[in-house]
Amino acid sequence: MKYHLPHGRANAIVLPYILDFNQQAAQGRLGQLARELGLVSKTDSDERAAAVVTARIKALIKNVGINVSVPKITSRDFPAIIQAAFKEAHGLYALPKYMTKKDMRQVLEGIERGSAAA
Repeated sequence: MKYHLPHGRANAIVLPYILDFNQQAAQGRLGQLARELGLVSKTDSDERAAAVVTARIKALIKNVGINVSVPKITSRDFPAIIQAAFKEAHGLYALPKYMTKKDMRQVLEGIERGSAAA
């Protein structure tokens, strides 16, 4: 464990970036989640509902004190992380939208900066 992060914390760190990446591709599902949680009305658009539930998830992550950056990560680490991610999951998981290596790099750059919008 190079970064000494528990798996669950790592998922929480990555989640805001993944939600942003999948915002359009997963609008229907995120919208349904927002409606089921009572965050929006049944008449709200999927776009608005998805934005609301994403904002609430980001707020929850912030409110429980999870920093959305990894202090020890550097751009030198990105190629190995991207390679490992593609080897493990690319094409095998049911996702709304698959990332390219460029997309992954942008997510990693956000994590390095801690720039997930709250």
